[in-house]
Amino acid sequence: MQTESQSAAGQTEEARTATTAPLDAAQMQTFEDDGAVLVDLRLKPDQLDRAEAAWDRHAKGDDSWQDSILKDQNYVELISAPVFEEIAKQVLRSDKVFILETGSAGTGIDRAETNEMAQRNDWPEKHGIRSEWANSMHTDVQVTTEDFEATPRREHLAIWFWLNDVPA
Repeated sequence: MQTESQSAAGQTEEARTATTAPLDAAQMQTFEDDGAVLVDLRLKPDQLDRAEAAWDRHAKGDDSWQDSILKDQNYVELISAPVFEEIAKQVLRSDKVFILETGSAGTGIDRAETNEMAQRNDWPEKHGIRSEWANSMHTDVQVTTEDFEATPRREHLAIWFWLNDVPA
């Protein structure tokens, strides 16, 4: 039997989740079905512009650790936006999440050198410039059905964001 305080606490938790959950039911179902979902985060345009400018500045340099984009306040402000943590909590069904690593898709790889190495070593085309991942990155992970269905989920979540138009 549920007491009045338990009922009120449950309603408060439901209300909190309903007002703070960044993904709606349809987006969550898409994630459950496909393992990925595209979300418009409705971030402020000036915040995106500043982060994109930071990206452009660092893409032109050697991006050594001393000049790392992760030390650029305009970029850090964007990747620290609370919505990313809230999405992770919602999708992973967890009250606590942490950043495992960050990465920059399409940077740091000399495609010409990689293609030459692929040809010298007779690697399959997947390593060449025309490959699916030529200007991006991916993650390798193995998760069991039990891990995915657990609460909290026992897996990591990759959140990718674009600073300009999403590729078609």
